[in-house]
Amino acid sequence: MSRPVYENQPELKAAFAETKRWLWRRLAAHSLVSVLAATLLFAGSLWALARPGSQESTQSPPLGTSVMVALYGRISSLDPLLSSDPIDRQVLYNIYDSLLTIDPKGNLRPGMATQWEISSDGKAITLTLRTGARFQDGTLCDASVVKFNLDRYLKDGGAANQRRSELSSIDSVEAPNSATAILHLNKPDGTLFASLVDRAGMMLSPSAVKAGGQDFGAHPFNAGSGPFMFAEFKPNDHVTLRRNLNYWNGVPFLNEVIYSFQNDPANAYSALKSGSINISNQVDFNDFLKVKSNPALTYNEIPSFGFGGIELNHKRVFRDASKRKALAMAIDRRKLVETVFANLGAISYGPLSPSQSMYFDPTEKIFDYADPQTARSIATNFAFSLKTESSPAHVEEARLIQTQLKFAGITVLVQPESQTQLDEDAKAGNFDAALVGSTGTLDPDGTMYNWFHTKGIDNLGSYTNSEVDRLLDEARTATIAARGPDYQQAQRMLVSDVAFVFIWHPPALEITSARVRGLVAYPDDIYRFAKVTG
Repeated sequence: MSRPVYENQPELKAAFAETKRWLWRRLAAHSLVSVLAATLLFAGSLWALARPGSQESTQSPPLGTSVMVALYGRISSLDPLLSSDPIDRQVLYNIYDSLLTIDPKGNLRPGMATQWEISSDGKAITLTLRTGARFQDGTLCDASVVKFNLDRYLKDGGAANQRRSELSSIDSVEAPNSATAILHLNKPDGTLFASLVDRAGMMLSPSAVKAGGQDFGAHPFNAGSGPFMFAEFKPNDHVTLRRNLNYWNGVPFLNEVIYSFQNDPANAYSALKSGSINISNQVDFNDFLKVKSNPALTYNEIPSFGFGGIELNHKRVFRDASKRKALAMAIDRRKLVETVFANLGAISYGPLSPSQSMYFDPTEKIFDYADPQTARSIATNFAFSLKTESSPAHVEEARLIQTQLKFAGITVLVQPESQTQLDEDAKAGNFDAALVGSTGTLDPDGTMYNWFHTKGIDNLGSYTNSEVDRLLDEARTATIAARGPDYQQAQRMLVSDVAFVFIWHPPALEITSARVRGLVAYPDDIYRFAKVTG
C-alpha cells in the first residue's frame, strides 16, 4: 500500500499540528472494561543473576539509601489472596517471591521453583523447589508451604477470594518430600503458569499469615521471602518496605522503598526535580521533553503488554466486513503514534506486543500504511459514531481519527462521554465504535481469549469467529511449543478480519532520579528493587 501524502492535505496536517497532550496513559483511563492484568505467562527472574547471599550471614552490609516511588492509585490489599488492584503488585512483587518469575524479555526463569516438568497427559506439574530459602520470620520455604499457599488460594477467603478462578484447573497439591510439589490438574492448562508468576503463585509464611489474622492484608509482617520486608502502611499516604538482611539471593542495596500515593501525574516532573519522589512511570505530556533533556533524570521505556485502538460493534455498522476493512486501511497509525503518543511505545499490528517475545510475529503487518484511496474503493459514504472518554486529550485523539477517515469518504461522529457512561454503554452494546485499550498480559490467553473469543468476558464488540475460537481453545491446553502457532494464526485472522482496529502498544515507562541505578524496565511495568541502588 502507498503512503498518504499529508503535505497535500492541509486540514489533516493542521489537525495533527495541534496535538499537545501526551496520551500514553489512555489505556488505563478510558478502556471499555478495566482489563486487569492479573496473569503473566512464562516468567523468570533477574534474581538468578544477582550477587550471592547467605541467610546465615551475621554481618550486615553498609546502610543503603531510600527511594520514594510514586503510585498513582491506592492499594486494595497486601495479601495476594485478596488483592484486586493491579497497582498492588508494585508492592507485592518486592515482598513476596512467586513460584515462577519473568525476565525483562518475558522469558521463563526460576522463582521459588527451580525446575518444572509437565506429565505426558498434561494433567500433572512437578515443581522442584529452591532449597534453603527462608521467609522473613525464619520459616523454611519447602513443599509443605507451597501446598499451604495454593490450598489457601483455592479454598479460603470466601467471596473476597481473588485467586480461586486463576487456579481452577488444580484439583489437589501433593508434597511427597520437602523439595518437591506436585500439582494435580483436572485438565491440561496452558495458562496456569501465568498464575504461578503473579499473585496466585506468591508464597507466604504460614505462621505469619496465621499471626496476622484479620489484619494481615494491611500489616503482613515478616510474611514474604522477597528482598524487602513490610514496615508500614498508611492507606491514604504511603507504604514503606525495609530491606531483608537475610534475603536468600543477596542483601538489597536499598535500605528502604517508600511508595507514595499520588493523585495527579501532572505534578510528577516537579516532584522528580525536587526529589520528593525518585521514581515515576507517568508524567504530563507538556513536561515530557523536559524529562528527556534533564541530566538529573534518567528515562527508559519498552513496549508493554497492552494495546490500544478502536473497538468495533459487530452487531451494528461494522457487521459489514468491507466497512471494517476500509476503516482499518484508512487509519494512519504512524502519524497517530508520532503526534498523539509522542512516539512512545510501538505501532500495533495486532493484540500481541513485541514484549511477548514467544508469540509476537514481527512479519504480521496487514495494515502497515494508511491507504485512504483504496479504502474509499472498498467502502465509502458511510457514517458511524465514535465514543470516547470526555477528557480534552481523548476527544482530541478522536478528532484526529475523524479527520483521517474523512479522506477515505468515511464520516465520523465523535461522542464524548463520562467514563461511567462509556462503561455502561459498552456493557449494553450501545456503541458503533469506541476508543479503548487493554493493559494486556504476558500470557496471550489473558488478552486474546477475553477480548476476542465468542465467550470472552471483554468481548463487548460481539466479535465471533469459530476458527479463532477453536485456536484460542486449543492454545489453552497446548504445549508451550504448540501454543505459538495457534496464537500467531489467531492473530492474523483477527487483524485480517478487523475484529478490532489496533493502533498502539503503550510503553512500560521508568523516569528516575539520576542517582537511582540498576532499575530495569519490565513489560509488565512493575518495579523490581532487589538489585537497585539509590
